[in-house]
Amino acid sequence: MKTGSLLLCVLLLLSSAAFAADVTGTWVITISNPNSDGTQRSDSGMAVLKQNGNVITGTLGPDADRQNQISEGTIKDDKITLKVMPQPDRVMTFELTISGEKLTGTVERTGSTAKGKAEFVKTAQK
Repeated sequence: MKTGSLLLCVLLLLSSAAFAADVTGTWVITISNPNSDGTQRSDSGMAVLKQNGNVITGTLGPDADRQNQISEGTIKDDKITLKVMPQPDRVMTFELTISGEKLTGTVERTGSTAKGKAEFVKTAQK
């Protein structure tokens, strides 16, 4: 009985690792930020992510020609943290949750107390 339980536990662990999310690919980004008058401003961009274990590398920026290296990227379970420095004195930190082919969450920028909403949508593979 103990051998059967142990075997079942090992199989469950292996199957969960096999189905772990891989965020490698190209993503379209939408960021919504509150304006001072209460309205929302929306910006778009793109990210090219590469996952190796729990480390995420790649680039992120407003378009394909203006990309910034991800300085820090991690994934644990369904939670992702990405940090990018679009300017020498500015760090943008994305805290995202995997939801199917989307990553949703917040973005914060150094020097600002406002949190924006971020959504990454994976593009179709070509």
